[in-house]
Amino acid sequence: MALLRGVYIVAAKRTPFGAFGGLLKDFSATDLTELAAKAALSAGKVPPEIVDSVIVGNVMQSSVDAPYLARHVGLRVGVPQATPALTLNRLCGSGFQSIVSGCQVWKYLGFEFVEGQYHLGALAHDAGHFNSEMAPIEVKVKKVKQMMQVDEHPRPQTTLEQLAKLPPVFKKQGTVTAGNASGVCDGAGAVIIASEDAVKKHSLTPLARIVGYFASGCDPTIMGIGPVPAIKGALKKAGLSLKDMDLVEVNEAFAAQYLAVEDSLGLDPSKTNTNGGAIALGHPLGASGTRITAHLVHELRRRGGKYAVGSACIGGGQGIAVIIENTA
Repeated sequence: MALLRGVYIVAAKRTPFGAFGGLLKDFSATDLTELAAKAALSAGKVPPEIVDSVIVGNVMQSSVDAPYLARHVGLRVGVPQATPALTLNRLCGSGFQSIVSGCQVWKYLGFEFVEGQYHLGALAHDAGHFNSEMAPIEVKVKKVKQMMQVDEHPRPQTTLEQLAKLPPVFKKQGTVTAGNASGVCDGAGAVIIASEDAVKKHSLTPLARIVGYFASGCDPTIMGIGPVPAIKGALKKAGLSLKDMDLVEVNEAFAAQYLAVEDSLGLDPSKTNTNGGAIALGHPLGASGTRITAHLVHELRRRGGKYAVGSACIGGGQGIAVIIENTA
């Protein structure tokens, strides 16, 4: 769908992603989402009392309590005209879907929380390319408190020789290994969206405009190809082409899956997943769509680009894509 009315992203933050059983193991999914949400509210200078709706994307429905989350970030809960909250699940596309669902709610401000699950780019970190999107977390390391400000999953010391020795995980003679698949991680993100009227009324500063979105189905046996019809559909609805995109992000469920998408769409590697994807950074299922969106918002502004598209394949045979435009 192409949006005929202005819907803007006014804040986009995420926590660092923790490795499986790592620094964030003692934080619940709701804890992490609360931290990301508070950081987004602060970054966007959005008073909690003006938020009209909370949408929480996740994968295991019982892992997050949306009203509890809303209450703990200062929203109107348990009072007249309380803030309504919705939990949704589109598996790996939940992060994108929460933003899409927010666009479909014309009673703005729309406020999306998106959280990661415990179950199923080092160079970019060094260059500071994730600083704008990151919401640092205080963690304990050997009983000493310190700030976690980068993702824990990337392993810059890894060599090709080490990767070549890893055994296949699905088929005896298969190609998927722990080294070329997305990492199991903890993490959360939050994106705040607002209508054009809300931006003017509350003097908010837009970071990007949501241009359009599209969700599609595909053969479940090749679910990883989902971003191809999703991106094509989003571009067609918006009247744009891949040549118009300054940045493209395809969630890396597996290296082979990403390569199939790249080949099918003819993607330019120089502007696709430019600072690493889920294989390096990790893939907390419910949060990855928000991570990608947040990164595109800030990276597009850093590079001075105009358009970007983010996408993900979805287990069971789906794909989803969202197009944004830099408002700087």
